[in-house]
Amino acid sequence: MTAMSLAQIGKFGGPRCCKRDSYLSIIEAVKFAKDKLNVKMDLDAIKCSHSKTNPTCLKEKCVFY
Repeated sequence: MTAMSLAQIGKFGGPRCCKRDSYLSIIEAVKFAKDKLNVKMDLDAIKCSHSKTNPTCLKEKCVFY
């Protein structure tokens, strides 16, 4: 699970963003729970509201912007 989360974070690249990394990890955890534990969890669309406070935000290049 950790390796899957880190792989997604690594694929995204760009400057560090703790919110984006957390969102990507949550998505991977939901997939893992379904695939490995047969536990289905709902996952609403994620929209970040922290871009104004992160001077290195990728803005339009981020899937959560």
